[in-house]
Amino acid sequence: MEENARTITRHAVSVVIKTAVTRDGTLLARECDVVLDTGAYADIGPRVATKAGYRAPGPYRIPTLRIDAKCVYTNNVPAGAYRGYGVPQVTWAGESQMDVIAERLGLDPLALRLKNLLKRGEEYVAGDTPIDGDLAEGLEQTARAVGWTAPLARGRGRGLACAMKDGGGTHSTSTAIVRINADGSVDVLAGSVEAGQGIRTALAQITAETLGVPFASVVVAAPDTSVTPYDWGTSASRSTTIMGLAVQEAARDAREQVLALAAPLLEAEASMLTIRDGAITHGDRTMTVAEVISGHYGLVGGEVAGVGSFVPGKSAGSLGGATVFWESGMGAAEIDVDRETGAVTVLKYISAADVGQAINPRECAAQDEGAAMQGIGPAPFCVAPAIGSALAQATGVRLTELPMTPERVWRALRDAERGSLPPTST
Repeated sequence: MEENARTITRHAVSVVIKTAVTRDGTLLARECDVVLDTGAYADIGPRVATKAGYRAPGPYRIPTLRIDAKCVYTNNVPAGAYRGYGVPQVTWAGESQMDVIAERLGLDPLALRLKNLLKRGEEYVAGDTPIDGDLAEGLEQTARAVGWTAPLARGRGRGLACAMKDGGGTHSTSTAIVRINADGSVDVLAGSVEAGQGIRTALAQITAETLGVPFASVVVAAPDTSVTPYDWGTSASRSTTIMGLAVQEAARDAREQVLALAAPLLEAEASMLTIRDGAITHGDRTMTVAEVISGHYGLVGGEVAGVGSFVPGKSAGSLGGATVFWESGMGAAEIDVDRETGAVTVLKYISAADVGQAINPRECAAQDEGAAMQGIGPAPFCVAPAIGSALAQATGVRLTELPMTPERVWRALRDAERGSLPPTST
């Protein structure tokens, strides 16, 4: 039996960055030229190019920017969207250059970044959503965790990096329905696809908490386009936030309806009633949600259905739509380099992410851990720059191309050694 898989690839990208900086490390201006190899067909290439250009400045305060990002047709396999598309490639270039700047100025790479990181409330681009997290605190915690200031053994190096992207999609919407059945069970109809990220668990948690019913009574149905309300898509880290808000609104709608049904049965205003663990209470009188629905309809039947949606706002920023939230990630690595083979061993990797309110902390940690482990391979987001920086500290060799294979590292080490030898006479 023969098995194979055919799919698109991640964009190969050439990034050229020029940055103006003062002697004390203040960033003044940056010029970015980004060219993406989109392959034989455009697919989603133009959107990846737009996002790569928008995210090229990195999470820093840079007053003047000139960015030119474009994708070009080639005779290669078509490229498409994959995990923070556009970010890993420009982050590799930008964060690598930050280390070069620090080295040239004799500054600590951590201190240089902290000096220029955007602060909470500052605008990344005029007219877009202000920064909503503490980037500096996240980077400092990452540095402490990796032992940034501790002595290093010979052949070892440490590096760190940080990255940021607009999350949730700038032109998207989600709609959801929350249905309370006659037996008190709850169905959630939402278009978010479960791909191992735990979205069905998160949406069930949001519904249970908002309605005031047991988690076990909530079922999140698998999406079915014939019955599931519209959703823009499961991507851009949008499901828990955007679909979660739509589900929360739908649950609130259903909650208000069931309280309105319970009010005459409990002889009280709806505003005086509470729901907890599936029971509606007023004073010493209590009815279950199932009893309220059957009591209203006069039979064991009927239901209550709430509808909710989320639509992101508009923005005067360059993307046209407002960034719903900012995703930030920090990484730090300690590595050991075998100069004979070019093999790089990651001894320690620290990953930090500002997730806001964690609906399910265990699943958040699992996602971050999985992303970091995957990143050590194809090196998305800030994994590659951190390892690349550690390699430069350990060996004095800085790679400008990926992937960071042993052969590429070995050749770079060999070329550096040859370049350090005195020229031979002819």
